[in-house]
Amino acid sequence: MDCCTALDPVTSTFDLAMLLVLGLTISVGHCTGMCGPLVLAFSAAQSEAGGHSRGFVFRTLAYNFGRVSTYAVQGLA
Repeated sequence: MDCCTALDPVTSTFDLAMLLVLGLTISVGHCTGMCGPLVLAFSAAQSEAGGHSRGFVFRTLAYNFGRVSTYAVQGLA
């Protein structure tokens, strides 16, 4: 048996399906634990601020721009 057979690319349909299921399972758990509280806090702040007021779109865009740019900077680091 070759010592490097475990490093062969994933080629079977079962392996690809397992990777897909595992990836989706982990990502759902991550989003629920990490992003869920952020979305709930933002939603609560919006409802206290009057819901769909005039500045709603600006606040939403500013929040998401800050969130995405922070993730991008962390990714670069």
